[in-house]
Amino acid sequence: MKMKSMIGLSMTGLVAVVLLASCGTKKKESTSTTKLPDPTYKVDKSKPAWQSDKSKDNTLTWYINAEWWNKKYGTDLITKQVKKDLNLDIKFVVGDDTKLNTYFASGDIPDIVTVLDPNTEVARTANKWALPLQDLANKYDPYFYDVAREDTLNWYKLSDGKTYGYPNYSNTEADFKSGKVPAKDAFVIR
Repeated sequence: MKMKSMIGLSMTGLVAVVLLASCGTKKKESTSTTKLPDPTYKVDKSKPAWQSDKSKDNTLTWYINAEWWNKKYGTDLITKQVKKDLNLDIKFVVGDDTKLNTYFASGDIPDIVTVLDPNTEVARTANKWALPLQDLANKYDPYFYDVAREDTLNWYKLSDGKTYGYPNYSNTEADFKSGKVPAKDAFVIR
């Protein structure tokens, strides 16, 4: 696994679908035994890792399980800023279930895998092919816990007690009790 895999953790709040951070390893092995490399920056609980990580030439391969997905990156206002702030290039790859299954069969899984339905078999068995967000956060970006909602992490937990994906939005019990339920789309920029 390369350092580029860890940078994706800082981007979970930017995603418009459920994310599953992949282990990016060539050989098939249990993700629970995957040894994570040490970070190349000083981990600080009080700020996001992307502010500390000054690595150059960071590139993520991000698979979206939807052939219609827009693969452009760094050309619009939002992704230009993400690219600048995170010093990150993203190579989007799109496809269907057949292409995703081919990745799994080869063991050469992209750095991040996005599925649009958290109820699919691939999402429900993420513990067989992906790294838990808690393990990534503990090692590389503990600030994640300041921005990720505990109720949401718990909702998406698998039977092993770990969370492998995080949605682009979610409503918690506290949201409903407050009467302020955030909508999926707060604003759209065209």
